[in-house]
Amino acid sequence: MDKILYIDDEPNNLSVFDALLSDRFNVFVANNTIEGAQILAKEEIAVVITDHRMPDETGLDFIVRIQPEYPDVVFMILSGFADFDITIRAINSGYVYRFMQKPWMEQELIIDINNALERYKFLLQNKQLLVNLEVQNAELKQLKQLLEDENSYLKTEIKAVKNFDYIISEDEKMLEILQKIEQIAASDAPVLITGETGTGKELIARAVHDVSNRSSAPFICVNCAAIPEALFESELFGHEKGAFTGAIATKKGKFELAQKGTLFLDEIGELPLNMQVKLLRAIQEKSIERVGGSNSIKLDIRIITATNLNLELQVKDSKFRSDLFYRLNVFPIELPPLRKRRNDIPHLLNYFLNKYNAKYHSNINTIPNKIISELKLYDWPGNIRELENIVERAVITSTGNQLNIECLLPAIRDNNQNVSENMEDVERAHILQILERTSWKVSGSEGAAERLGMNRTTLLSRMKKLNISK
Repeated sequence: MDKILYIDDEPNNLSVFDALLSDRFNVFVANNTIEGAQILAKEEIAVVITDHRMPDETGLDFIVRIQPEYPDVVFMILSGFADFDITIRAINSGYVYRFMQKPWMEQELIIDINNALERYKFLLQNKQLLVNLEVQNAELKQLKQLLEDENSYLKTEIKAVKNFDYIISEDEKMLEILQKIEQIAASDAPVLITGETGTGKELIARAVHDVSNRSSAPFICVNCAAIPEALFESELFGHEKGAFTGAIATKKGKFELAQKGTLFLDEIGELPLNMQVKLLRAIQEKSIERVGGSNSIKLDIRIITATNLNLELQVKDSKFRSDLFYRLNVFPIELPPLRKRRNDIPHLLNYFLNKYNAKYHSNINTIPNKIISELKLYDWPGNIRELENIVERAVITSTGNQLNIECLLPAIRDNNQNVSENMEDVERAHILQILERTSWKVSGSEGAAERLGMNRTTLLSRMKKLNISK
């Protein structure tokens, strides 16, 4: 039973109060404020009701003196004198919950005490919530420190990988790829890099070159999709003077330019079938002949290829030679799209921001959290290249020191709106499922709020927003 204390200098009042309320509450009585203070020190009193005019000390003076020691206890004054000034003082003190007059009405007094007990329990709950919040805050600070330590460790790990400073990632899959690059560095075997457009295939090819023993020699890039078929052989293998109209001088092809180094053939899946035969022969024989020439030129190069196509399907559809595919696919590397490494987006943002700040002599040093959140939700069909283009545009058009969110492509916001709507659909279905399981019992033990891990008010608010009703 809840404990209440009544202080009055009239013994008869104490007896009547005790007899009236002892079957409802655990009643303690005191003949003066000294006895009242002693009881407060020993018992967990919830509500104190005191007379005002007493010989040793007024009830209000006692409350003002003792309340700071018992901030959770609810204090009320019960007086036989209708003293307006005392009432005003009691209210202004902030310590008195209720000022009542004698003689009391039993039902009104019980109601006032019950209300005071509700206030006491509310104060205790708030106090416990504050304690819980402090504990959770301490745990969050500890978790933040752990994450910062882990982040620092991962950055150290990345920096420790030789020559990979231009590959910005803390993604587990990407770190595995970097480790794989180190493992294959000593070999001259061909590498096939696959991945969607804009995932950084050329950067990975350059990383393979940079950690190999050919790093001091040329790294030659060829975009197979950008060279007209009629000029492809000349571009790759070179030509002799007079080999065709316009060949006014001997020209080395990409293969020769890459001697002792690495030849990177991007978009290899776009290579015409007749050129695939010639490329296969050059790889097998490790030699070429210039167009219009007859001398065999020995090759000492490593070949790295890349494509955004599924070459295995291309082989099945007879669009890519199987023998060439097996020659190129000795060391396959598959790059994940940006949507599967979303945690890299803030790091890439900072990298590109620094890059274009330097290029355009800007001083943008703040990226609003709202921008980061929107960009992490977006699916990035153009991957890292698309992100870089957006940051460059934002740096050019932003004013002040903050990256301007209005520079985002409208498609990003449209996409994120769809994501948000989809998430709300999932949440609505989940809440409905739990409500059905609990027979639409919202609160209480084994109610929907408890099962969902939220309080009753929060659940009702979510139900209203998601238009959920029985």
